Amino acid sequence: MPDEAKTNLRLEIAHVLFMDIVGYSKLTTDEQSELLHELNAIVRRTETAQTAEGGDQLIFLPTGDGMALVFTGSEENPVECALEIAQALRAKPSLPVRMGIHSGPVRSVADVNHRRNIAGAGINIAQRIMDCGDAGHILVSKRVADDLAQSRRWQPYLHDLGDVTVKHGEVVSVVNFYADVIGNPARPTRIQGNKKGTATSANSAKRFLVTIFGAIAGLLLIGWLVLSQRTVTKEQKQGSTQPTVVQQAATSATPSSNASTDAADASRQSFIAAENDYGAALELFAGLNGKKIDDAEALRLTERASQSHLPEAEARLAHWNHTGFASLKKDDTRATELANLALADGLTARADTRPAAQQMLGLLYDEGLVPGKNKADALQLFENAAAKGDIHAQFTLGQLYAQGIAGIQDMIKAVDFYRKAADGGNAFAQNALGLCYERGSGVPKDLSRALALYKRAAERGLRAAQDNLTLLSLGGDKSEFHQALIGARQVAEMPAAKNYQQKVSSILWRHLNRATEDCANGPRSDTQIVLVLIISRKGEVLKKLVPHGQPFLDCIATKFQPPRLPEPPKDSWPVLVQSHFVSWNFKEHSQ
Repeated sequence: MPDEAKTNLRLEIAHVLFMDIVGYSKLTTDEQSELLHELNAIVRRTETAQTAEGGDQLIFLPTGDGMALVFTGSEENPVECALEIAQALRAKPSLPVRMGIHSGPVRSVADVNHRRNIAGAGINIAQRIMDCGDAGHILVSKRVADDLAQSRRWQPYLHDLGDVTVKHGEVVSVVNFYADVIGNPARPTRIQGNKKGTATSANSAKRFLVTIFGAIAGLLLIGWLVLSQRTVTKEQKQGSTQPTVVQQAATSATPSSNASTDAADASRQSFIAAENDYGAALELFAGLNGKKIDDAEALRLTERASQSHLPEAEARLAHWNHTGFASLKKDDTRATELANLALADGLTARADTRPAAQQMLGLLYDEGLVPGKNKADALQLFENAAAKGDIHAQFTLGQLYAQGIAGIQDMIKAVDFYRKAADGGNAFAQNALGLCYERGSGVPKDLSRALALYKRAAERGLRAAQDNLTLLSLGGDKSEFHQALIGARQVAEMPAAKNYQQKVSSILWRHLNRATEDCANGPRSDTQIVLVLIISRKGEVLKKLVPHGQPFLDCIATKFQPPRLPEPPKDSWPVLVQSHFVSWNFKEHSQ
């Protein structure tokens, strides 16, 4: 036998955590894919698994309805990992999982694609231990329990269930691992009242049938094709009927059945489709790549992506529920639920390498949807994502610096981030940068550049940019109307102005409609009405300002006679009155 083959067949002790989804075979293909994706995300983000994998001390082996984690470091690793998984599963009552743990001999072999696979009694017994349990159970072998009992930390978790007869008359000693809310304290149904009952299941029977084929194929080759290989181990040659677990690979699937392969492929395709949907949603949300803004379609695509448990989509929906976007009403309870889903589906782990995930995790932190995280944590994520070119993070940073971080406003930094996002095609950033040029905030005042930026964003369908484009076009730089318009738009961003606007809006609209009826007649046409009212401290209308050269608006200003209004926050308070609707053409009526 070649030296390389001898090395591959060398026995070593591994610590195995085996798990599967209870009732998996009764689920539809879509349900199988969704639950497997959830379980994979939970396992992958556990600290124990990440640390062990980073140290090359862990192999992930998919099994169709679950997986095996083969640790080669500390015997406590599978136990620590099981605790983390069980804690995460508390938030996932629809994901019933059972786990089994054993330490024993395994062999490492390479398949025809030179990928690593594991076989041996360590794997087999871990699976048989798991097969004894029900949903929520963490069962360990007596061998593992004896070692754990040497530590005071683990002693309270260990509850002996005695000897259990499993397949082919083999007897294993099983210990239930639970405490408080971790694990399942109930005696497993397969061994209730019978310490030497037989623990079998539909999954075990399925694996037994498949093993027969795997054992025969393994006699011919050490490695077989990815979709049909079963590694032959010494234990199998001696009569063991337990199948080995298939090698880890992004495109691997267990040979247990074609259905398992199809389910894994469907899960991957579903996730890819979700990422495509979410990418298209962002284009429609921010007017990227020449797309017209469409809030309703952006919401629909994001909701569809979230159904495949894409963490970024779930986080985006959490943000939109928190702010009230499109047809969504502000709902912090729903926002919190979605934030928890995003975290459970691996948003934090994806944020390690994906700027878009960093941006969304930052938004959850910034909005207080993740306990223990604050705006400083969010700022770090935004900065990291922006540095990697994420235009949404760049726009968010622009907003934060414009509003003031820790009470300190920095319009120069705000403009810098707005410009980067605007250059990337973000319509919101183009509009915000236009406001900076119009007001001379962080840059020299330049109305021509402001108009150009408003036009770019307006062409993408951004309503705020369309309004700004119209308003800036209506008055000259030195006109009284334009100066009042600037003041009204600036104070409109203040909380006090929003409260005051709510108080007077119904009064203003009622009298505006009357004035419009008095002034309008003739063929219908799209008309925009824009006035700026200057309100005294006593609530009297001191001035009604409209753009020059607009007879229809001059008529409106004359006919518009609101009563005394509630007192504004300050004297000479500017209020913008604006309306979009189809009205009559004043010019033809005046003839």
